[in-house]
Amino acid sequence: MSGSRRSEIRPCPACGGGMAQAARPRTIRHGESSVEIEQPALWCRSCGESVLDSKDSVVADRAFATLKATVEGGLVRR
Repeated sequence: MSGSRRSEIRPCPACGGGMAQAARPRTIRHGESSVEIEQPALWCRSCGESVLDSKDSVVADRAFATLKATVEGGLVRR
């Protein structure tokens, strides 16, 4: 089998347009605080809908956990 899911282009579940793997800016928020990340996902070229797999989700999960710990005093940023 050649290729991988990471390079696959497939139809968007929202509009049927073509989706391709890319990283785009995303804002993660916790209370009044926020952080910008580059979110990898399959992104629709037509409507902008995204589909994240488990590896893509880890990026946002880690950013949120770090932001939450920073805001709530559990992590000191240097």
